[in-house]
Amino acid sequence: MSKNPDLIFPSNSKFQSVFELIKSNYHQSISLKNIAEELSYSPAYLTTELKKHTGKTINSWINEYRISVACKELLETDKLIEIIANEVGYQSTDYFFRQFRRHHSTTPHVLRKQQRKEQVVA
Repeated sequence: MSKNPDLIFPSNSKFQSVFELIKSNYHQSISLKNIAEELSYSPAYLTTELKKHTGKTINSWINEYRISVACKELLETDKLIEIIANEVGYQSTDYFFRQFRRHHSTTPHVLRKQQRKEQVVA
């Protein structure tokens, strides 16, 4: 697991502007429509092109980046998981937990505990 959330994005992609917008706005309400408007694309075009070239949708990239930032916070701070979920842009802690489990096949609490245990052993 990378400690740098920015490493999840492909380098030298024609979608760097999309990824930069996600990095700048992940912590607030952000959507395909917001990003498409900001970059003067139609949502349909942006969805089709991004999916064709990266295999993922805008929402997938947003969630992946949010979860990556959350992992970094889980490992580097003692903040409550609910606080982290809110700070990375999830209004619903339940939705955050579902997304986290989908990406890591475990809960944030268990991941934090396992990673910290491994750091002590190493």
